[in-house]
Amino acid sequence: MEQSAAPPRPELPPEILNPPQDRRFKSPAGRARAVVVTFYVVIAASLYGIFADVYGLRAVNAGLDDKPDADAMLRTSDTLDIVAGLAYTLPVLVLIVLFLMWFARAYGNLPALGIGMPPRSTGWAVGSWFVPFVAWVVPLFSANDIWRSGDTEAPPSEPWYDRPVSWIVGAWWAAWVVTSFLGNIVGRAWWGTATELEEYKTAYTLDLVSLSTDIVAALLAIAFVRRATARQQARAEQIEREGIKEPPPRPPAEFTTAPAWKPADELGSA
Repeated sequence: MEQSAAPPRPELPPEILNPPQDRRFKSPAGRARAVVVTFYVVIAASLYGIFADVYGLRAVNAGLDDKPDADAMLRTSDTLDIVAGLAYTLPVLVLIVLFLMWFARAYGNLPALGIGMPPRSTGWAVGSWFVPFVAWVVPLFSANDIWRSGDTEAPPSEPWYDRPVSWIVGAWWAAWVVTSFLGNIVGRAWWGTATELEEYKTAYTLDLVSLSTDIVAALLAIAFVRRATARQQARAEQIEREGIKEPPPRPPAEFTTAPAWKPADELGSA
């Protein structure tokens, strides 16, 4: 009687067969310092913008009340608005580049910090910031992973993706979402409908709220960048000091579909 053929072995996914080659820790501290300094420049620009908005409201109220110096105040307000716009836009553009460079460095450290199979590539962790709708969710997942990677107190038996995340990450993200939403509203108010003094008054008021939220979001972002960087540094030193070996690659937390593979030590022989 012929012996039945053994079932084919399931194929391992490429993340297991070809794990990331560069597992060296690269300190994000230098990039973090540049990000923090630029955030403070943006905060200073936001404070100047608040001053310009307050003056703009005074000028608009003077115009509504037909005061004799209203025209001069409105012209001065226009100049302040132009300066405030440039003073804010330029450092924000620099900040975007620097922050994404830090984000890429911090996320790229995950394999070196004991996370054998990160949920997404470093390229996608950064690129997701630019994808509509995806940018509201996926970067937060990556930020959570960056925070978890620096945990020096997690027991070895605990999967890395079950480690807790600080309230700082969630608060920063919520503030960023709110300020992005407000910024869109302010842009529409300035460039879409503001033609009369009453409409300019509304636009100035909205911009005041938006800039105030920007400052809160920036301060929370500074706390996140500093703390996450310090945690990764501490975890890297712990690994070097105690000779901790990386755990075998694990499926990420978002990997919810039942896999058609098993770890190599669980595969049955043919």
